[in-house]
Amino acid sequence: MSAELRLVERERRWEQGTDDLYGSAEGRLWELVAGEMLHCGGISQPKAMAVKAGITESEKVLDLCSGFGSSLRFLAKNYNIQGYGLDISPYMIEQAKRRTREEGLQRKVIHLQGDVYHVPWPDNSFDVVWGEDGWCYLDAKEALIKEAVRVLKPGGSFHLLDFGGGDHSSHGSHGLHAHLGNLFHSSDRLKDNSETRILELMRRAGFTKVEKLKDGRMLFGLLRTAYYRATV
Repeated sequence: MSAELRLVERERRWEQGTDDLYGSAEGRLWELVAGEMLHCGGISQPKAMAVKAGITESEKVLDLCSGFGSSLRFLAKNYNIQGYGLDISPYMIEQAKRRTREEGLQRKVIHLQGDVYHVPWPDNSFDVVWGEDGWCYLDAKEALIKEAVRVLKPGGSFHLLDFGGGDHSSHGSHGLHAHLGNLFHSSDRLKDNSETRILELMRRAGFTKVEKLKDGRMLFGLLRTAYYRATV
């Protein structure tokens, strides 16, 4: 088994634990704190991403690591896209399907439980691949980005907003603030989310017009975020 396949297998075992996490009392508490988006940006984040992405009506949008499907429902209601969500967690997908039905969007948004390293759609299927605050948890990002390229139509676009955007997390910070920031960014997964690394993997996978458009901060500036865009 190749090193990449071993990494993917390890990630698959790790991902399966997310079902226990988000279905637990702790996971429900996090949703109460952060909202169903499960990140600190709330609804403002997919709103801003959609503008930067230039989302248009009737596009087919695939959200990898889609969670409760909140961003896809927002896009379906406001941009009339056809949305597809893929997440490893059965609990997440069960909740996503229920919430989508409750909003009457089951014809516009489809949710599947599955492996983001082996996307269950054929080549050239989507106009847009979308990733939002979920990829930072995964080590095998090269395999994930290759799948994004594979399923995009020629001329399709890729949009990723995630933690760990900066190459030097403490830059511009001092004292306790810098120390806490470095603790957050000491994770191997966040190190792999550095600007240099993500841009390198995107180019290596075959994306063109690769760019990082914006840095941001969350949790009182302790977590750095970055927004990336590319086309095939």
